[in-house]
Amino acid sequence: MVKKFPEIKLLVYDMDGTLVDAFVDIQTGVNNVLAQFGLPPRTYEEVRRGVGEGARNLIKRMVPPGADVDADALYVAYRTYYAEHPIVRAGLYPGVGETLDKLKARGIKQAILTNKPDEVARPICDKLDLTRRIDGIWGEIDGEASKPDAEAILAIVKHFGLQPHECAMVGDGRPDCAVAKAAGTKLFGVAWGQLTKEELEEQQADTILERFDELNSLI
Repeated sequence: MVKKFPEIKLLVYDMDGTLVDAFVDIQTGVNNVLAQFGLPPRTYEEVRRGVGEGARNLIKRMVPPGADVDADALYVAYRTYYAEHPIVRAGLYPGVGETLDKLKARGIKQAILTNKPDEVARPICDKLDLTRRIDGIWGEIDGEASKPDAEAILAIVKHFGLQPHECAMVGDGRPDCAVAKAAGTKLFGVAWGQLTKEELEEQQADTILERFDELNSLI
């Protein structure tokens, strides 16, 4: 029997690896900037596994050990490049648009919480027709809480006048798992992103989605 979560009134989605398949675009941005600094490119899998904890941490992970480069300058170059090329090949995963529409029609509140820079996340949401479908976008802003800090999701819960137990974090990465655990929300893992189904089980996800449209029957 499929477990139900009738108490959930707010779904907070991760972006990359959950709603949006953006890993190729991220890899392109990373390798463009690495080339500017004379560093070797990174593979798709290296970039995919490095995503999740913000652009600064991603760039740090992509720099080879012992490389004599200014990490801050490389980070700024990456933010600049990505802001100028927010979407090239990125697209929604199957079923995302239709499911968001159905949940919205039912009155379920929906928000995006991403560690992607806010100035990049918003135009991507605009271009992929996500903005009109959801009730708020929270991207990474310097000086503000980001995943896995519990306050990142608790601020969204408070914004909608709800309690943590009425919210589920829907995501594919370790920061999503950690922020849900820290804030006391439910965790709905998705099996098509960064972590495998087995890894999501190890993170004690309350449920694991094989398809995005399964959300309709959960809440």
